[in-house]
Amino acid sequence: MELTVRERAAAALDADADASPAEARAAFLKRLVADGFSPPEEAVWAANALAGTALPLSDGGRAEAAATEAELVDRFAREYWSLHADVRRERWHSLNAMLTDPEAKTRMAELEAGLAFDTAPHENPLVESVAAAIRELYVLPPREFIVRRTQWLIANRKDIVDLRDASKRLRSERHAFNRLAPSVAVELARTPPLEAVEPIDPLFAQAEQEDITRKEIARAESAEQRRVQAEAAVSSSGSGGGGWVIYVAIGIALFAFRTCYSSTRTDPTPSFRFDLQQTWKSNVPKPVSRFTNEQLLSFADYERRKSLGERDLVEPPGYTFYRLNGGTVNQQGVP
Repeated sequence: MELTVRERAAAALDADADASPAEARAAFLKRLVADGFSPPEEAVWAANALAGTALPLSDGGRAEAAATEAELVDRFAREYWSLHADVRRERWHSLNAMLTDPEAKTRMAELEAGLAFDTAPHENPLVESVAAAIRELYVLPPREFIVRRTQWLIANRKDIVDLRDASKRLRSERHAFNRLAPSVAVELARTPPLEAVEPIDPLFAQAEQEDITRKEIARAESAEQRRVQAEAAVSSSGSGGGGWVIYVAIGIALFAFRTCYSSTRTDPTPSFRFDLQQTWKSNVPKPVSRFTNEQLLSFADYERRKSLGERDLVEPPGYTFYRLNGGTVNQQGVP
């Protein structure tokens, strides 16, 4: 015979099953001394259950206590409709008062609504069939509830119209009882009703799985190929005369150029135009060069012809350096 939660807790404390909270606390203190002030966590859980204390447990102790309480609640749920309504209510209150795990207490709260209902069969067999389904489903956990409800609907799909009418009658006569599992009536009213699905052909399922495996392998190979190509590109750029150094140098040069340019602006209005020649004059060191008389004469002739609008002119050698020096010369005897 399985022990109740009170009997199991009392056994852990070497106390009587009908011990009062004060007697349970005394039994725990006695056990505490006997165990050298290091009692097993089962004794701590038993004291919390019988004496209403809140002694701390380790993570392992809480998990063990939760498993124990879940087992006790499941057993109570299995015996739920086999108990007389008065006995069921008494068992519910006794067990609920000693639970410490939040999930177990939540499950017990879900089982409270059916305490007042008896199991007297309905005079109509179809109505009783719906009522029996509600009683069976009500005490199941959520996942098992859905699975069993689906199985029941499929098994009775040939009588779905008659069961739909029986559900309406049960709902009108025992509205509160119908609320224990209202989704039964909802699913019975579904149009079209649920139908069983033929199992997948094993050969087809195997072929589908093999196709999925091939696609996964192809994606993995493609990803590996892209990774190798990326590594090769990085390696070649690094070994080709310090290519990455060039990119860094270009980036630094562009940043410095933008910084120098922005520091010379005083107009708060944004503008996208600037004088490149003026920027060069103010930021690029002027080269030191000397020009011959022939060069100066060619520069002067070039500028004269350019001012007259001649086309297809060829810039004489050294003219750029001449302009970077401000259009002046640094040689004696040259005007």
